[in-house]
Amino acid sequence: MPDYGILMYPSYNRVYFQSSKGLALSELQAAGRKLSQACLDIHHKDIGGVNYIAFSTREPLNESDIQVLSRLSFVYALFILEGQDSPVLHPVMLDSGAVFEDDLVTILKYSGKTNETFTKLLVNIGWLLCDSIKDERVHLLDPVCGRGTTLFQGMIYGFDVSGIELDKIHVEQAVNFLAKYLKTKRYKHKMTKSKMSENGKKLCEITRFETAGTKEDFKAGKALQVNFYRGDTLHTDKFIKKHSVDIIAGDLPYGVQHGSSTRTGSFTRNPEILIGEALPHWHKVLKTGSSIVLSWNTFVLKKEQIADLLKTSGFEVQTGEPWDNGFVHRVDQAIIRDIIAARKI
Repeated sequence: MPDYGILMYPSYNRVYFQSSKGLALSELQAAGRKLSQACLDIHHKDIGGVNYIAFSTREPLNESDIQVLSRLSFVYALFILEGQDSPVLHPVMLDSGAVFEDDLVTILKYSGKTNETFTKLLVNIGWLLCDSIKDERVHLLDPVCGRGTTLFQGMIYGFDVSGIELDKIHVEQAVNFLAKYLKTKRYKHKMTKSKMSENGKKLCEITRFETAGTKEDFKAGKALQVNFYRGDTLHTDKFIKKHSVDIIAGDLPYGVQHGSSTRTGSFTRNPEILIGEALPHWHKVLKTGSSIVLSWNTFVLKKEQIADLLKTSGFEVQTGEPWDNGFVHRVDQAIIRDIIAARKI
């Protein structure tokens, strides 16, 4: 029975303070759905004064298992452990299958940006939970995308991505950043702009990128589709083809002005109002077996309230460990953040 040890990113603890170890264990538990075998006896282990997450498996990890573990947000290095008290560490080559470099999510800085490591965790949970992925490329939607960090993480994984945001400045900054990034890094790409109207009234402005990790893929017609919709998330099913999305991942507003209008035309500061009105529209664009993963400030809205809204809209909410309490963590004095995950049934 082989033993393994995972070394967490050196910055991981500083980002999530004392919650980091628990978040890492929860993400590893969630990864069990994509692994060929169970991770047994998951625990923290001190090796040479450094904390590792240790576990064992009945058989050696295969190539697909290593790719899954390589994607986890906290994984810095993976080792085979030989011996018990003072084990010898044999490094395992990681392979996340990344199409773009990690700096795609780290370069753009702004006040209020969701931490990149947490964004990666959010996207991972959606990917690990999703059962709609077949041979075609994954389609990720962030219906409250802000400046696009979630979309950029999806691009790193080679997903087609779509984002909806009402705030014009946020969309412009995201689009300008991506255009400059692709040009600076010399990635082949094409950018087009268009508009969508209904009954003579403009619904949204669309910016679409086509790009690829290599020139060969771009020329072969394997370009990723990156779509920014500047419009109201309540029109999601008008912007995006029904039954075309595999993963919805979004970081809900924490009680501050956000880019979705209510029916009265004013901005909503309440995530309950936002998802209560938007979930039926989000549900329509998702495939059967697809996943929705949302994070929010628990001071603003209780988990039971979001769970009820999801169930009413036709989603199966995940319960048990790690889903019940495994992802709760403090961001600052005013924000305790949690994740809720569900599948479209």
